[in-house]
Amino acid sequence: MQLTLEFSGGLELLCDSVKIHSVDVDLPAEEKKLTMKHLLAWVRSNLIKERPEMFMKGDTEFLISSQFLPFD
Repeated sequence: MQLTLEFSGGLELLCDSVKIHSVDVDLPAEEKKLTMKHLLAWVRSNLIKERPEMFMKGDTEFLISSQFLPFD
């Protein structure tokens, strides 16, 4: 799945100060759709370069502030 991810508010500092990422995220074999849990784990493994514990703790505790998830 092709996605464009944009990090701001300091989160980009964990990704070598790159704000916008165009990525191709593969779905797990048994999944039919991408979940937020899978996407965040993928981001942690593939984009976060520094201090991953500041982004996510384990597989179930997400430390992302709502300011990073823009909802209209």
